[in-house]
Amino acid sequence: ATGSRQCAVCNAGFYSRSGETSCTKCDGGTWSGEGSSECTNCEPGKWSETGTADKCKDCPMGEYQPKNGSTSCLPCQLLLGESSSEGS
Repeated sequence: ATGSRQCAVCNAGFYSRSGETSCTKCDGGTWSGEGSSECTNCEPGKWSETGTADKCKDCPMGEYQPKNGSTSCLPCQLLLGESSSEGS
């Protein structure tokens, strides 16, 4: 019909709320699957620098992230002086 507009079906990494005709990119620290109406925060232990498709990335070995919705991981800290000193 003339003048009718279709609602947007967005690619992964984008979202469109009900009735909208355009897609919006997800923010960093979030992700979305194809056809999503909202972005989902990355869970602890995962990150997304920019809004990403499908899922957030796991933190690499030697890094961690305790919070939801993060755009990076933190380096693990070695605890020095906590071990027993043998042979002294």
